[in-house]
Amino acid sequence: MLKRKKFGDFLLEKEVIQREELTAAVKAQQVSGKKLGETLMEQGILDECRFTSLLAEYFQMDVFPASDIEITEELLALIPKQLAYKYNIAPVSLKEGNLFVACTDQVSGMVVENLRRVSGKRVHLVMMKPSDLSSVLQAIYDEPPHDGDFTVEDAQLLSPDYAVNLLDGLLAKAINMRASDVHLEPDRDHLRVRLRIDGMLKTVEKLPPASAPSIISRLKVLGNMNIR
Repeated sequence: MLKRKKFGDFLLEKEVIQREELTAAVKAQQVSGKKLGETLMEQGILDECRFTSLLAEYFQMDVFPASDIEITEELLALIPKQLAYKYNIAPVSLKEGNLFVACTDQVSGMVVENLRRVSGKRVHLVMMKPSDLSSVLQAIYDEPPHDGDFTVEDAQLLSPDYAVNLLDGLLAKAINMRASDVHLEPDRDHLRVRLRIDGMLKTVEKLPPASAPSIISRLKVLGNMNIR
């Protein structure tokens, strides 16, 4: 399997930025902690429309205009509010059992699988401008979810199958990246997964905190420990 080139290298190949601009943006990104695309837009090197188009091409997605959304009760029922806000995604179209979900960045395969389970539909990702997606979320769900809300998403995250598939994927990734150890670090907003590679810890996933109980139980099973 070919490794995807870095987004910065992709932009250089497309000749939309200069090497000096990329170097400066990467340095600014390291200080701010923001993503490269966001940094390039803040610096005025790319506008939002151009950035969205390029990111869609990079991830091989279609761009979905906000004006094409037809909000229906069936569409709204497919993705719970908490799931939509957590991953910054929105259901935008439903056609013949195919659910089209708008995003502004890459969405992990595990999240897509969770969307499929929750909605019961075949899920296809499409790219949308960040400002448009923010407006769409507000239009669809009115307001962000309140802390402590329990949704269908939480039930999915607590299921044994979720933990089995998740850990299998994480361990496979750790092996492929030649990690010496795997760190699971819970905090209020995420269960952070970090791999130690060449002595350095690298964050590879930020999982919902509700996933922690089933993941811990699965680890105990793998380690032949008492899960009570």
